[in-house]
Order: sequence, then structure tokens, then C-alpha cells
Amino acid sequence: MMTRSIQVLYVMAFFNLQTLEGIVTESTYRPNSARVCHQTKTFAE
Repeated sequence: MMTRSIQVLYVMAFFNLQTLEGIVTESTYRPNSARVCHQTKTFAE
């Protein structure tokens, strides 16, 4: 018998209110502050 578990993935989403454009970052299983800072800097460039 095989059991399946539900895995949680975390993503960050940015939404531009002027252009109504949505941007979603890559997903991860274990986000940390370094990853969040890196994704935010990448988005800002």
C-alpha cells in the first residue's frame, strides 16, 4: 500500500496596481529570509 502526502509549496506574488500585472516567483518547500530577500531583489531589478 502506498501512501501519498500533501506537500506544501510556497510562492511569492507581486501585483502591480497600475498595469494590473501579476508576477509569481519560483516555488520552494522551505523558504527562509535569504531566499525572500533574493527573490525581492530579483523582482525589483
